[in-house]
Amino acid sequence: MVVEARIFNDMKSHLDEVEFWAAIAHLHTVGLSKGKITAKMPPPEKWQIKRPFGKI
Repeated sequence: MVVEARIFNDMKSHLDEVEFWAAIAHLHTVGLSKGKITAKMPPPEKWQIKRPFGKI
């Protein structure tokens, strides 16, 4: 998560708003075309952590 957050923060620092959202749209399109994401993903309130971090 930290690496991804850093990448997005760097993108926000180096790109203007139009370029940033164009990059996000491009990533979404590529994810759809490769089958890595679907158009019918659950809404964020339904997301769950698959592994309980911090629990022993």
